[in-house]
Amino acid sequence: MCAIAALLIRSGDAGTRLAPASKTLLHRGPDGTGWAGWWPDGRTATGLQPQNAPIALVHHRLAVIDPTPAAAQPFALPEGILVFNGEIYNHAELAASLVRRGIRPRTHSDTEVLALLLAHDGLPAVDRLRGMFALLWLDLRRGDLLVVRDHLGIKPLYWAEVADGLALASEPKALRTLGAGKAADAQGLWDHLRFGVTDHREQSCLSGIRQVAPGSWMRIDLRAARIVERGRWWGPRPVGGDIGAAFRTSVDRHLVSDVPLGFSLSGGVDSSAIICAAARHRSQLKGIGFASGDAQDETQWMRLAAAAAGADLELVSASPQQADLDLDELIRIQDEPFGGPSLIAQWQVFRRARDLGLTVMLGGQGADELFGGYASAVAAQAVGLARRGLFGQAMRLLSQHPGRWRAAVSREIADRLPGLRAWSAAEPWLLTSWFRDRGVAPCQPPLARGRDRLGRLLISDLTSTTLPMLLRYEDRTSMRFSVENRVPYCDRDLVEAGLAIADDDKISVDGTTKACLREMLRGLVPDAILDRRDKIGFAAPERRWREDPSGPWQRILDAANPAAAPWLDVSMLRRAIATGRGDPSVWRSLIALRWGQVLAMEWP
Repeated sequence: MCAIAALLIRSGDAGTRLAPASKTLLHRGPDGTGWAGWWPDGRTATGLQPQNAPIALVHHRLAVIDPTPAAAQPFALPEGILVFNGEIYNHAELAASLVRRGIRPRTHSDTEVLALLLAHDGLPAVDRLRGMFALLWLDLRRGDLLVVRDHLGIKPLYWAEVADGLALASEPKALRTLGAGKAADAQGLWDHLRFGVTDHREQSCLSGIRQVAPGSWMRIDLRAARIVERGRWWGPRPVGGDIGAAFRTSVDRHLVSDVPLGFSLSGGVDSSAIICAAARHRSQLKGIGFASGDAQDETQWMRLAAAAAGADLELVSASPQQADLDLDELIRIQDEPFGGPSLIAQWQVFRRARDLGLTVMLGGQGADELFGGYASAVAAQAVGLARRGLFGQAMRLLSQHPGRWRAAVSREIADRLPGLRAWSAAEPWLLTSWFRDRGVAPCQPPLARGRDRLGRLLISDLTSTTLPMLLRYEDRTSMRFSVENRVPYCDRDLVEAGLAIADDDKISVDGTTKACLREMLRGLVPDAILDRRDKIGFAAPERRWREDPSGPWQRILDAANPAAAPWLDVSMLRRAIATGRGDPSVWRSLIALRWGQVLAMEWP
């Protein structure tokens, strides 16, 4: 896990221009910094910051696998130079395949294995990788820079056009240092405020800064400093297989580390399964969870999971004052708006991990999107049953989740009539005229294409509307403390096996969500956890933080004025909060308001 950045310009000193941007990424890689440079006459150099090179690459290292200097980056071969962020979990078997071909790695690192594969096989080698990665391969034979991001975008990578060329970086803040992303993107802001969605488009919430799409690649010509080719190397596709075997293999892969690791616990099925599966092979495990101290506190479930795994459990919490102290730094590190207070809880967990000397943490992100864990999946399954003429089963399913009637109907209407009430349904404090004037499309992001309702929803959740932003949240928050966050449910083999499971096996008629996953985990995870129906997630004491005058909400409102955000009626938002409104739309508006202030955003 690391930070990478590159600047490609047609002439000039790229290293000098890139140096201030690279410093904004040091938290991602405190264990060493390396540079690479390329000159038009074919010369290259690695090590120190290059002088007067029109192309410069920089890498900040967080040493996890083979932490020796031999595995440092940039990693140079006669065929090219590699910098990458992430982990290749199957690097040992890939190294063995190289040896069989007469190619013998000199180190035990995944970095060298990846570089050798790219040198000998090029882009097709990426399909053999199992892991999380964002990579830059300076191909000296082709004269281009190959840019690749993993299948689900677990590891971040952004790019922007800058003066006389292109820049890439692990986080947008580095690109902002180079002059991009000073203004907000109106469409991204609307999608966040109205629908609670970010990271679903290539364009970020920062104008001019785009993400390299998950599962995609592009080539940048070194001399022209422009993108000349791009495409996708992966898309969501079902591949039949045993999800139990795929799950166990994924957890085993994610335990490979040369540094101490721990586990994020929430008390739910997903994170409990990870630590219980790890306990098959490891002892003296360490779990960290957030104790909210309110009605949604899941301490008893975290303790049950930890006891089943024979793990030590560390609990953290945050007062309203602590939440207020952390909020601005959290906004700065996230770069883009976020949707709820659970990130403040995450912040405490990863900070404690760092204090305990844990460099790697494993968590349960991705299972809900893959197996249907959200209430929206219940609504989608009910709609799918009704479309198949199974009205009795649909009614029975919704009777187990009475609150999903409205969601089922609303999403169905939005899908069939996307423009209906697109503007009028917005919260009254959002000045829709401001968004209209900037050409914003008011409709909810559409579901993925397909025939069955639940399958379309889950693919959208997995690749567009839900998981991408959750992965961004966890990546930024964990890396702020130089902690690598791993997500076993996002393993490519497990994802492809999960996509092959029938909808009726994911949401049962009796209303059980993630039914196939729960059944597979019997005997591994305590039944009391598997039988839970009160999905809470990584809950924070939002109400206590909101109502306490020393909490973050009050400070945001105190600093607000009508000129702070031209898209917001501040006085109307104040009145809504004063009358007791505390739903997610209020939180999203407050965070966007503070985001604009903390990052000194320009409004288009």
